[in-house]
Order: sequence, then C-alpha cells, then structure tokens
Amino acid sequence: MSTAAVASDQTALTQHLAVSVRKDLEIGPLQSGPSASWTVRDPLSQQFFLLREHDFFVFQCLKSRTTIKEIQRQFLMRFAPAQLSETQILSFIQRLWNQGLIHIDRPGMSEAMVRVNRESEKRTRWNQFTNVLAIRFRGFDPDQLLTNTLPYVRWIFHPASVACALILVLIALSIVFAEADRISMELAGLRVLFTPQHLLWLMASIGVIKVIHELGHGFTCKYFGGECHEMGLMLLALTPCLYCNVSDSWRLPNRWQRILISASGILVEVVIAAVCTILWALSTPGSLHLICLYVMVVASINTLLLNGNPLLRYDGYYILSDYTNVPNLRSRAQAQLSALSRKLLFGAGSPASRTNTLSAKIALTLYGLASSIYLTLVIFTILWMIYSLLKPYGLEALAVLLGVGMLGTRLMQLSMRQFQTARILIEHKELHWPRALLGFGAVVASLWVVLMIPFPNAVSAPCQIRASQQTPIVVSVPGTIESEDILPGQQVVEGKVLAKLRNPDLSFRRLQRLSSVDQQRKKLEIMDRQVSIDPSIAAELPTARTMLREFENQLEELDEEVERLTLRAPIDGTFLPTESPPFQSPDDSTFVVDAPPSDQRIRGAWLEHGTLFGYVAPSVHREAVLYVSENEIVELSAGQSVSIVVPERPSERFSGTIVEVGAEPVQSVPIELTATGQVLAQMDQSGAFRPVSPSYAVIVELDSSASELMLHQTGNARIRLTSEPLFAHISKWLRRTFLIAG
Repeated sequence: MSTAAVASDQTALTQHLAVSVRKDLEIGPLQSGPSASWTVRDPLSQQFFLLREHDFFVFQCLKSRTTIKEIQRQFLMRFAPAQLSETQILSFIQRLWNQGLIHIDRPGMSEAMVRVNRESEKRTRWNQFTNVLAIRFRGFDPDQLLTNTLPYVRWIFHPASVACALILVLIALSIVFAEADRISMELAGLRVLFTPQHLLWLMASIGVIKVIHELGHGFTCKYFGGECHEMGLMLLALTPCLYCNVSDSWRLPNRWQRILISASGILVEVVIAAVCTILWALSTPGSLHLICLYVMVVASINTLLLNGNPLLRYDGYYILSDYTNVPNLRSRAQAQLSALSRKLLFGAGSPASRTNTLSAKIALTLYGLASSIYLTLVIFTILWMIYSLLKPYGLEALAVLLGVGMLGTRLMQLSMRQFQTARILIEHKELHWPRALLGFGAVVASLWVVLMIPFPNAVSAPCQIRASQQTPIVVSVPGTIESEDILPGQQVVEGKVLAKLRNPDLSFRRLQRLSSVDQQRKKLEIMDRQVSIDPSIAAELPTARTMLREFENQLEELDEEVERLTLRAPIDGTFLPTESPPFQSPDDSTFVVDAPPSDQRIRGAWLEHGTLFGYVAPSVHREAVLYVSENEIVELSAGQSVSIVVPERPSERFSGTIVEVGAEPVQSVPIELTATGQVLAQMDQSGAFRPVSPSYAVIVELDSSASELMLHQTGNARIRLTSEPLFAHISKWLRRTFLIAG
C-alpha cells in the first residue's frame, strides 16, 4: 500500500486521517529504564509489539479523529524542541497497518489487509523451512495445563530449592576440576555413542532435555504471573523437541523477572548437567556412565554456547535485550546495518532513529555484524554435519541442495532489499551515482579477493595402526583348534607354540600307515627266519624291504603334517591377531564362527588350508592404514605428510609419510572401524565387512614417536595438501558432489 492510500491528499495536512486503532488490543506500560515504553498485544495473532514513548504518543493520537497537522502540534507541545515530519507520521501509520494494529477506513482496505496477512503468513512459513536451526510447528495452548500443574512444581522456586540446586552445581564443578584429565580421556570414547544403533538414544536424550528446558520457561512465566498460550514441536538443529512461547513475559514491568523467565531453561539444564556429573562420578564404566557424560556436556557447554549465546535469537539474546533495556535488539541492529550500507553503497542519508547516540549506533552496528557472521557460521556448521552424515550413503547432494536453498534465499533477499533501496532512491533522485558505482565495485572486488584467498587443503580419513613389519602365520594343514597358548599382544620367542590343531582324517591315515609299517616289519622278520628253511623266499625280500621303506616314508610325511598342526612363532616378536571370514566346516562335527582365528572363544573351529591365523611383528615401528573415499584418493600420492590423532591421546599428533596408495578398492575393512562408525560397512555372506561406498587403502609410515601406539588402534588421519584458493575449493567440491565433468 502506498502512503497515498492513508490520507486522501498528503498536501492537505488538516484533513482527518481515515485511521482507527483496533479496540481489542491489550496495551500495558513497561516501566524499565530511563525511557518509558509500552507493550501492545494482539489477542488474535498472540504477537507482542513494543512502542517507545514517541511512538506511543502518536499511537494514542490515532485513537481519536485527528489530522497530521494536529499530531505535529501536540507532539511539539509534549516533546519540544523535537518535531515530527509528515513523512515520519505516514511511515509510522504504514508500519502499524502492516502489523495489523489499525484499520483504514477506505474502500478495499479490508481486502488489502487480508492480502498483507496472507503474504506475512507465507513469509513466516518460508522462513521456518529455510531456518535449519529452529523449525517450529505450532501445537496447543498449554496455559491451563501449566496453571493446574504449577502447584506441584512451585517448590522448585522456593529459596531452599534454589540453594540445593546451587550446592549441586558447586559439587559438580568441583568434580569437573578434580577429574578434568579423566573427563578429557573419556570424552574421546563418546564417539561410540555416535553410531546408528545409539543415534536414536542420543536424539531422545537431547529431546527430553529440551522438553524440560521449555517447561522451565513455561512454569517460570506462570509463577511470575504471565501467560503461555503456545506450545508445539520444534526441530532444533533437526532434533525434535518442544518449544514454549513465553512472549507474554513482555507484559511484566520488572525486567529481572523477564530475565529469569528467559534464563530459566538454561538454569534447568545446568542443574541437569550437575546431577549427571555426580552420577557419572559415582557410576562404573558402561552405557549409563557414557550417557551421563554426554548429557553433562550437552546440558552445560552446548546449552551455554547455543541457548546462552546472545548472538543467536534464543535465551541469551532476550536476556541481553532485557538487561540492556534495548527491545527488538536484533531488528534495531539490522536496521543500523541497513542504514550503514545505504550510506556506504548509495550515499543516502541514514533513516535510523535520531535518539540513538553515536556510541549506541556503533554498539548496534557491531552487534548486528557479529550476530550475522556467527549465525552464518552456525548454519554452515550444521549443514556440514548433515553433509558428513549423508556422505557415506551417497546422499550428500541433499545436504547441498538444502544449503543452496537456505543460503540462496538469504542472498536473494539481501540482493532484493538492496535493489529496492536503489530503486526508491532513484525515484526520489537521492541516489549518489559516483558513490553507488564505487560501492558496487568495492563489493565485487572484495568478493573476488575472498575467492582468491589461499585456504589450507587437506583430506581426512579413518585409519588403523598396525606393525610396519610382520610375519604371517598361515595354516598349512587344515584342522580344528584344539588348544591355544597365546593372547593378542603377547611377546613370543621363535618356536613358541601358539596353537594346536586336530585333524581326525589325518590322524586316521597316520594310524593306518603306522599299522602298515608294523605289519610290514613283522612280515620281514618272519621272512628272514624262514629263508634258511625255504631259500625261495630270498627272492621276495627286496620287494618287501622296498615296500617297508615306502610305508616309512609315507609315515614320515604324515608325521610332518601332524607336526604342522602345531602352529609356532616363526620369529621373536609380538603376536598380532587378524580378522578373517567365518571358518568353513568340512562336516557336522565342527562349527563355524565369525571371529579372528586367534580368539580363544573359537576353540573347536575348523581352519582351512591357507587360513591366516595371525602375525608376529619383530619391530616396534608402526604404520597406519588409511581408508580413503574414491573422490579423494586421486589427490593422494607417495611422499605426502600425514597427521594422525587417536581418541585415547587426543592432545597428541603423530606424523607420518605416505608410502603406498592403493590402486583398487578394498574388499573389506577392519571390524574396529565399523564398530565405531568411522567406516560404514555391511557384512556379506562370507562374514567380511564390505564398505558401503568404495574405499582405498593408503599405507602411511609413522615416525618413531608412534612406537607407543597400540596395534589395531583406530584414529583419524589428515593428509596435508597444497593450499588452494577458495574458488578452487568450491568448484572442486561441486564437481565431486554433482559428478560434474571437468
């Protein structure tokens, strides 16, 4: 609606304005700070609006039939020497109309109001689905429920309960300081929870915490006399939880009560974190122990960085807004940024409020800039998490589309606002063309400089530690494991018995051949005694002796095979187990298991000829096997530097050099990497864990400092590549994601 639709003739300042204030609005004073302000509540939309003293004075004037001239006269009498221009009055009326607080008595205005409301609802729904941090789905009115249940939780607000909560927090803090090293070590073990089988529990724990968080807001609001008319479902960083609308707290004149309502959710989570810290300290290692540690981190550090951060429009923002007595802090900061951009890009005067001092303008500008940058970083971080979660399944393009939609919408809105500003300035002949051209050139040049800035380039991949030199122990004669005398990681000397196998068929054939040898020997003894009686037997003796030698040779061969059923250490060193597919059973007398052959629990399992039983590593030198995706393997070559971090020693970095890059995808990956979720794999019919997406093995020779690392230990490797401009990073990433040739 143009300003001409508000007054029939803007030049006729004495003509009555066709404006009337809605009679159902709820208006109340908000006495906080040196300047008075009032809240206006729309009972239909459940929205609140805040009016400063000057705005409220004009708003009150509109309740009766008046003219622009009369408003200017009364304003001058009240706030002299301050004056209001005609444009300021009409712009304020325009804003009130857009917010639905006034009626305009003109034909077609009702239809226009409906159109404005529909467009506002569309923008609200669109903003919901383009905001990855918090997507709200309106639910029900919980006011009566909170009113009925408040007596049961009123004890929480008693000073004694507050004191107990403070004691719990102090105890938890003392535990954190006393067990800092232990907490640091166990935090690395939390990655066990980030697997598909535990992910549901993690999301559920976050959801429960956030539900209690929102109930804390609702009950605190009711305790101080406010109302809560909206509670629904919210996807907070794609995690479902409840939200509670306590905007009614704006009606409370005491700003410390409003601050407590805003901070109550954070305080509740801090108490939950304290309780979980105490439970963590008292519990033994296990699932409950890890969950308590996880909740302790999420409900303390996470909620302080997210909900308590004033740069995001959550609890910390409203606490800062009430504490500094600057309502609509973000809107005013964004308006100040817009005014600054108008000045720098177009040379136009600032439309910001003249009541702002220079220090206030600087503070608002810095806050608006910091909040915009931080919000962008948070959105990028969440999108990157979604991208990393979907990448192993080949669905990373969905995260890219989501990010392009969100960021593209924001850039388009920003561009449209600047375009509309330029158009309006051109229409009013207020555009400073030299400044506009210079500003546009500066923006393009700045963007180009940013795209050309060299950024570090690296490839990350999961890895497993193993010995750099290891002699394999291979089963040469098939059999079932009868006994084992070795444990993984045990030191052995050459010739030490590692395991004994039993082959019933081989034992039966040896007994047969042993019986044949005994019978042939007895036959020769008889023939030797009968030669003197029957000389013709002498001709048969050479054949009998030859047959005995053949039987004895066969028995020696069978004895050698029986001896090979005993697996011995080929050299001095450390015994290392290995992963293998399920063992094949030749008959029903043995069984098949899916575990390393060197595991004592598989006694009785059948090992075929050629089965790898394990290794003996003669050296303390270590190497790492990296499993790199097919998109990144092309960037790796021998000689590149690698840095490795293992969860058990998170503060240390182990260096190495690539010595071999696999040319073909691996057929299986170690179970240790699949169990921790570092590599997504599926077990095939043979029992091998095959990666979901093609992966290549890269061998890295580690420095001597890595000799203390445990064998089969897992970690994360980072291969440093040559730095590239940001533009090259983006184009390469797009080619990989969307399979663009080039």
